[in-house]
Amino acid sequence: MEHSEDQITKYREEFKKRRSKRIILFGFSLVFLLSIGLIVLPIMDMLGVSKWVWAPFVYIIMFGVIIAISFVWRCPVCNGLLGDIFNTKYCSKCGFNFYSEKTKND
Repeated sequence: MEHSEDQITKYREEFKKRRSKRIILFGFSLVFLLSIGLIVLPIMDMLGVSKWVWAPFVYIIMFGVIIAISFVWRCPVCNGLLGDIFNTKYCSKCGFNFYSEKTKND
């Protein structure tokens, strides 16, 4: 399917926004898990609070992050799930190239 230059630019800009959101979600999940492991876990052990009490909240939050990523990390052209997490250059479903031929590092 052929797209106009305006559509291509719009799709590429939308991909950049989605990539930024995905990186933010990934960063949040890393910081969250590190803080749980390095701060909350030792404090809860010191206080004698069982993991059965607080661990389900961690699972629910991480499940929410995974769902948010699955909604965000989609192709702006065909709305298919994008595969490669960090090195996506094109959509494997519709074949749309997210980078111009001139600037591959956008």
